[in-house]
Amino acid sequence: MRKKLLSVERVILAALIILLPTQTGKHFWPAFAYINGIRVDYLSPTLYCTDLLILALVLIWVMRKGHGHGKKLMTKRGAIGIGLSLLCIGLNTAGSTRPFLTLYAWAKLGIAASLFWYVKSEAVSILKSVHSFLPIALTLSSLLAIAQTVKQSSLGGPWYLLGERWFSLATPGIATTQIWGRLFLRPYATFPHPNALAGFILASLLFMLGDSRRQKTISTGTMVTLGLSTLAIALSFSQSAWIVTLLAAGVLLVRKFGKKAVPLLIIAALVFFWTMKEFPLEKDSILLRQIGSRAAITMIESHTALGVGLGNFIPSLDFLEPRKSVIPSPFLFYQPVHNVFLLLGAEIGLLGLVGFVWLFGKGLSEASRKGMIGTASSLGVILLLGFVDHYWITLQQTRLLFIIILATAFRTTPKQSLHHQPNDRTLLKSHSR
Repeated sequence: MRKKLLSVERVILAALIILLPTQTGKHFWPAFAYINGIRVDYLSPTLYCTDLLILALVLIWVMRKGHGHGKKLMTKRGAIGIGLSLLCIGLNTAGSTRPFLTLYAWAKLGIAASLFWYVKSEAVSILKSVHSFLPIALTLSSLLAIAQTVKQSSLGGPWYLLGERWFSLATPGIATTQIWGRLFLRPYATFPHPNALAGFILASLLFMLGDSRRQKTISTGTMVTLGLSTLAIALSFSQSAWIVTLLAAGVLLVRKFGKKAVPLLIIAALVFFWTMKEFPLEKDSILLRQIGSRAAITMIESHTALGVGLGNFIPSLDFLEPRKSVIPSPFLFYQPVHNVFLLLGAEIGLLGLVGFVWLFGKGLSEASRKGMIGTASSLGVILLLGFVDHYWITLQQTRLLFIIILATAFRTTPKQSLHHQPNDRTLLKSHSR
């Protein structure tokens, strides 16, 4: 029975990793998902295909563990932690203006927590699946992004089933960029925004290839994935992702080549600064971030301990900040603040923010201590991008990737290996035996 459950578990895990970039799901539109008669996607309860895969994966895993040697899945300390968390959730929900929206947001976080619990416990086998199947997800997403750039619209057809939405250069509010006086569409692939596409690809690449420096050669397939992914990041015109990519590449090159990498880094920096001069930040984007940051700080000051309620940042905007006439569309106004830490501070208060910062810092410390270069590098990217955007905790694809990366940092290192700090490949080989 355990072998059958394990086989099913591995199939579902492979499907989850391949489908990580997708957003196939069913949206619902209750009253709390509207603001001033406008549908707001961020407020819509959505049941994603990946949610169902996570629930099935965790259920089968619990069943498989139940056929083992009676090992407890939860300690007394863990039960106390869950009890305190439920108390905080109740207080956060009671203080929100849209309690049903808050309950939905906590339910989504519960699914993410179950994935974290599973990945932490089965990290070795999961890393093996990541190295096998994540390149497929990255290659497909990158090819789709490149094709959208060439066509200057969505592709449609079967891609719609994976979450690609219909859009073209004429779609209102679509992300575009000016290239020497001509307007170009920025690719979305199956993501809600090009910035999220670029962040997902960059963090995934580092997570997958972070320990490639220990390998003598890189396979042709990996090189193809790397090339297509790098091109997709460039075409996304996500300037925050460009900056972090340059920093990550600089760190990795210096670690591998030392001073020999300096001339190449100088050339790359010059090219980057020229690019930023040619394609400056849009004024609407800067204004939106200023308005959101100011509103978040106001919410933190008025709801310091427990916040305005998880998921309630957008509904609280109208009470704090009148919409500016210089913003051409309400869809630009009804967005979360573009800073993960300000958003969490506003929605769950400083108590919740401190807990998140502790968990993140602990994960980064554990990954570094265990020599998990890929995990530590990916968490570093998420940290930097989290200061200028919100998608790591608000969008399905990037949130799940974040949970998987963070959970692997907390994996248990075999006792016999603690002294020589093994890399991921060593642990994978020992697991396969």
